[in-house]
Amino acid sequence: MLRAVASTTLTPVLQVLIFLQENLKATPETLGDPRKESPEELAERHERVVAASLLALSSLLDLLVSKQQHDNVTGTLWGMHSFTNSLACTVW
Repeated sequence: MLRAVASTTLTPVLQVLIFLQENLKATPETLGDPRKESPEELAERHERVVAASLLALSSLLDLLVSKQQHDNVTGTLWGMHSFTNSLACTVW
């Protein structure tokens, strides 16, 4: 679904989301060569990729939510200030 967007117009966040989506859709066989590696090795690699991708997705969501909350708070504080002194304004 995310691949439908032209890759030249993708934001870095969207590129990361596409990469994570591909990792989460992967199977043990698509992450390695079943002819050269044991099923256990393939399963372990798959487990590591899925775990790391979920952790990355969680971290990305935390960053995006905290940035949005920060922007909301900053916007509210900026709107509430009543300083006319340019030095005080630069602190905001």
